[in-house]
Amino acid sequence: MQDWAQWVDWLVNTEAGIDAYGLFLGGAAVVPMALLGIWYHLNIKKSEGGRALTQSHDELEAGGGNEISKGAGAFSMLKDINKGVYGAHVQGMYRVIWRVLGATLVMMIVLVAIPSALKAYFL
Repeated sequence: MQDWAQWVDWLVNTEAGIDAYGLFLGGAAVVPMALLGIWYHLNIKKSEGGRALTQSHDELEAGGGNEISKGAGAFSMLKDINKGVYGAHVQGMYRVIWRVLGATLVMMIVLVAIPSALKAYFL
């Protein structure tokens, strides 16, 4: 138990421990999102609906306008995805995206709380 207490003390009370945990948290946030982005870009154009969605997105970006109108267009595309306008493949991909985002959010909340829980338990 003494070894764990020393490790927790180093983690929560030293600049090096806090920096190391901060880097770990950064990696825990970035790695799933990077992998999700890679997966999305490798798979979105595999269906006709995915190609149509990509084309709609490109047209929205090229169309000019302010950020509010672009946001409204993106929200409209998201509603169309949920309705199945772009097909089951795209709809399924977006379900995976929302699940990964939710799991990552929960994971980050837990990881941020761990040092406080360890400090309360060991110190």
